[in-house]
Amino acid sequence: MNNQDVYDHALAHIAAALALAKRVIPESDVDLDFRPDLLGEIIEAEYALKMFDGNLYLQLLQYRNDLQSREINITPSDINKLRCFYLLVETAIPQNIVEIDPLLPLVSGKTLTSPEKSSENVEPLPITAITCTGDRPIQFSICLKIMTRMIPRPAQWLIVDDGNTPIDRNSIPEWAEYIRRERLPDDPSMTLSRNILTAMEHLKFDRVVFIEDDDWYPCTYLAELIKETKDYEACGAKTRHYFQLTRKSYRCFRNKFSITASLLLNNPAAINAFRHVCIERPHSKGLDIKFWRSFTGSKKLHSNKMAASVGMKSWGTGQRSGFSPSHRTSKRQTFDPELKKLYEWLPSNEVAWYLGVIGPKCVAKIGVIIPVYNSAQYLIDLLYSLEKQTLPPYQIIVIDDGSDNANETVAICEKFAIKCIARPHFGANAARNFGATQISEDVNFLYFADCDIILDKDAFEKMFNLLEQNPDAGYCYPNFYVGEVYKRYHRFKGSVLKVRNFITMCSLIRRKIWQPFDEELKCSQDYELWLRLYLEYNIFGVWLDYPAFRSKIRPGRISDVESAFEACYYIRTKFEKHYAADINRDKKIIKSFVIDDQSLDFLLNFIKKNKIKSVLEFGSGKSTQEILACDCDVITLETNTIWAETMRSELAKYKDRLTVIDYKYPDMPEFSAEFCFIDGPIGSLSNGRAASIKYAATKFNLVAIHDAQRPAESLNIKKFLSNEFELLEQTDSGMLKIFGRKISNSKNKL
Repeated sequence: MNNQDVYDHALAHIAAALALAKRVIPESDVDLDFRPDLLGEIIEAEYALKMFDGNLYLQLLQYRNDLQSREINITPSDINKLRCFYLLVETAIPQNIVEIDPLLPLVSGKTLTSPEKSSENVEPLPITAITCTGDRPIQFSICLKIMTRMIPRPAQWLIVDDGNTPIDRNSIPEWAEYIRRERLPDDPSMTLSRNILTAMEHLKFDRVVFIEDDDWYPCTYLAELIKETKDYEACGAKTRHYFQLTRKSYRCFRNKFSITASLLLNNPAAINAFRHVCIERPHSKGLDIKFWRSFTGSKKLHSNKMAASVGMKSWGTGQRSGFSPSHRTSKRQTFDPELKKLYEWLPSNEVAWYLGVIGPKCVAKIGVIIPVYNSAQYLIDLLYSLEKQTLPPYQIIVIDDGSDNANETVAICEKFAIKCIARPHFGANAARNFGATQISEDVNFLYFADCDIILDKDAFEKMFNLLEQNPDAGYCYPNFYVGEVYKRYHRFKGSVLKVRNFITMCSLIRRKIWQPFDEELKCSQDYELWLRLYLEYNIFGVWLDYPAFRSKIRPGRISDVESAFEACYYIRTKFEKHYAADINRDKKIIKSFVIDDQSLDFLLNFIKKNKIKSVLEFGSGKSTQEILACDCDVITLETNTIWAETMRSELAKYKDRLTVIDYKYPDMPEFSAEFCFIDGPIGSLSNGRAASIKYAATKFNLVAIHDAQRPAESLNIKKFLSNEFELLEQTDSGMLKIFGRKISNSKNKL
């Protein structure tokens, strides 16, 4: 296809889009039938332009995105814009038409129009170029384009591939040498050193240059680099440029004492020195830096822009990433949403290579689903924090789950120009699942946000980056604040997850691994999902050791306590086959369970019958409110700071008779009470409940112990209580047992 054909093709489609746009502005209703065709014509014009004119392509792409954001609501201004595009394309047609194709070589940003200057007609340089690659076909496809239009090209190009999927040899030019290196069992995670050593076994020349598979190089790169190294044994660029295609940001830094890229070794001494560095550093980290600092021969850091490369970094391509800081974000990067710096560094049609081949595949498209039920007042702060994200969400959907005043939710969403769907109340899980079905198909990450959180501005970017560095992980879970309390988790451990949940609902999830939440659960739905993914599909998460959001403490959650314990029973039953071996072998438990109704009635009757007026309770929950209702003073010792704050708020009406104290084992303060009640599994001496019993045995004459899981096994008097205690009463199930100090040794009688 020649230039004229490209522009004619673009003009034809813009003209068709213009005609369609005129027809969708009737005097009354809009004709919906024309809308898909209109977008289709614009997209066809984009495809024609992106392979030749990057500026026009980007402008048309931006216009289409704007049109789609307005749900293709055509106005007279759209007619004028399309007319402008038509004129821009028409006037951009060059006077001298030459044959072009996406691999056309460039010099100083201008198209080569002279066939005698093609790389095929220039004598190759006596130099060996080495490119190490593996499992990065997108990057390598552009590397092929760059090398085939290099003028002059290297006489030897060694391509070492150790990826799981070999490169198609038919795509490699005849003058290049493909070396397939199979991975070895003792290979480190990064195999650059071994690949370079493999390439050095095939050298034909005493001059070596390293070509990275994800860097851009000027077509005169080799000629200019050799010119700089005429009197030196090693050479590299003084200034290094990186452009992050995903984030649309760039970074430049100067090398003072080391060289990080664009390295040329100019004689056997330099080559051997670099070979020794590769042997010394099999892990591949800092090879060029180590070489540059240790090499004693003559060396130079040049400032020739035509002999400098640009690191084109991207995330989300699903391929093996690097370990250097250039592969990650940095506060020192500068945002460039209009790609001005990229067009300054690269010719426009070569920018289109990256935008057309890598760009669309590397963008993180995050879909945010927010269920709301009678809590619209919390929504505004969350939406503001979403607006400030350094990696903005691609789509946000709010699901009002039958709020009493759904109009309030809708009004807030309209203020932020966010889609809101109001529907009857079916529960938060149903709302989340429904929201996921409304997210666009091209969204590749899901984020289920509670409406009462405020995100850190770097939350999405940090979680996304970590997932890119851990392609095998299905989701990223961060630390967070609840009020002023910092919740810091730990690395993923399946054995720990089977015992307790340490992963927040507000995690960034790869859409391809997400499954609907279990709508039978009122709470702990995230825990069930993480367990299901791990136990049934061996999908794990990666931990971000950073507080990604802050959750507000809000009232109305005491009713969730019983639901939480019921959920634990439900989850354990659902995955029972995965727990049997662990329970029999390690005697581990999944969670503390709420006291059952029979045991609670038994406990309350005992308190009333013995006219007990003060109770010390280890752990708060369903029993706390019931004991208070018996006109008892209650002191609750709670290790969970967040839950302690919730209990103070929810039971504020009992503030004269309720004392909630935050404490940590083994610190046991002195308290005055008649009766001690300990609720929860007692199966392990390392468990705090066991320590509670030992404490109670030294301070109380009456101790009630409840264990919903192993009443016969765990309530071992000899193990937990002194010989001074005897069993007074117990329920038929044996879950609740009340012990008293033997009369002969008791200081106080009942």
